[in-house]
Amino acid sequence: MLKEDIKIAQQIVSLKFNNLHKKESYHNHSFIYKFTNEEIMNYQKYLKNRKRIFSITASSDQILNSILEGSEEIISCDISRWPSYFY
Repeated sequence: MLKEDIKIAQQIVSLKFNNLHKKESYHNHSFIYKFTNEEIMNYQKYLKNRKRIFSITASSDQILNSILEGSEEIISCDISRWPSYFY
């Protein structure tokens, strides 16, 4: 799968593959969020002293902040395949 993903990523970057779908906003080839669109400071109090968390990968901001707050076990997922590479 990695080789296939590299080929697709190269096609996206060279504009030979359109990963934007008109019917679906979120899908396997959705774009990557480079930063969170939430005010992460509002969530900080919920992340404090949590040993285990579950998060959507997305930009990984929540994951990185959870590590800073002491989380030891983090499970994340995302509908798109690209955020895990970005993270």
